[in-house]
Amino acid sequence: MPHKRNPVAAISARACARRAPGLVATLLSAMEQEHERAAGAWHSEWPALTELLTTVGSAASWLAEGLRGLRPDPARMAATAAAAAEGPLAGALAEALTPTLGRGAAHDAAAAAVREARDSGRPLAEVVAARTDVDVRAVLAAGTPDVGEAGAQVDAALIEHAALTEGRP
Repeated sequence: MPHKRNPVAAISARACARRAPGLVATLLSAMEQEHERAAGAWHSEWPALTELLTTVGSAASWLAEGLRGLRPDPARMAATAAAAAEGPLAGALAEALTPTLGRGAAHDAAAAAVREARDSGRPLAEVVAARTDVDVRAVLAAGTPDVGEAGAQVDAALIEHAALTEGRP
């Protein structure tokens, strides 16, 4: 069906990756070597190694095919990332409200803030920032994930990608 966009390449690459551990286990179990005449250990290595190389090559080929057809949607990716951040932020809001409202009421207030954000089309952070009953800065900080070095790693990958696609070494 021409309208379907099934991720065949990704599924096939994953299938290849699922075969690799068993083949590696065969190679690892064949590591023991007898002193003189082998009793089957090295005989099991070659078929497993051959199959492992075939499987890894197939996975690489499937991944290359899948990446050729990849069309990132940065706006959708940003929306997904923003939505993923709202869960911890709602939890941080509930935790901040618990001492004054109690556990149940704090949960309800955080849920109401999430509904308000969804219904108004605003980010939850904006709804939380409008509150006066909590330390907004502390709640926003507690609800923000620590991404560590991810930003620097992404920037380095983008620079390398630009160099490769522009033909620079």
